Amino acid sequence: MRRKEKSRLMTILIVLALAGLSMLGKKLGWIDESGDFRPGGDSSIPTISSKPAAKESLGKFQILRGCVIAEDRNNDGDSFRIRHGSDEYVLRLYFVDCPEKRRHQYNGKRIHEQAEYFKISDDAAIKTGIAAKEFTMKLLGKGPFEVATKWERVFDSERFYGFVMLPSDGGKSAGTRYLCEDLIAGGLGRIHTKGTDLPTGTPWRKFRDELRGVEARAKSARKGGWGQR
Repeated sequence: MRRKEKSRLMTILIVLALAGLSMLGKKLGWIDESGDFRPGGDSSIPTISSKPAAKESLGKFQILRGCVIAEDRNNDGDSFRIRHGSDEYVLRLYFVDCPEKRRHQYNGKRIHEQAEYFKISDDAAIKTGIAAKEFTMKLLGKGPFEVATKWERVFDSERFYGFVMLPSDGGKSAGTRYLCEDLIAGGLGRIHTKGTDLPTGTPWRKFRDELRGVEARAKSARKGGWGQR
């Protein structure tokens, strides 16, 4: 066989092989329809775009209006799946860490740290975590709410940090309060995890200090975890 014919044959074989790999990659989820490579190759893992289509902006934040809570077995007091239009995202609240709602083989140390914060037993911390989840799910289940986020990922996961913004008193007056603040006020979480300046521009240190005052009142009233034994 002549050299040119061999070269032409090799080119055809390479093109066919690449086409076959592309079809296999799309079928298995390694490559999406836009041609972007998707690490891991597991199409069963839900993927969330790093920055969805433009939303309403407020400073460095994007505001998602009309959000609703979405069913997810991993939902808890400070981390939960939300639906905005046809999109779903997993939100992790700034400033607050609620106790774990159940024990498994990997979170024993974390539960103990949370229990130490409230000066309660590990079992009491789990009860507080369950109460925190029930509080968040009931509150957000009442109707649409607003989320402010900078699409900052929580480590290397599908979760994004953000705030849930709520009317100051059920919509009867102007102003905004934050879900993280409500959880601290109820003794259902500790002031822990990442903080940031508020969407309104309030510096994060000022808001943290305000949360400490809220926490002191909850502790004095023995609310939530502060009243557990």
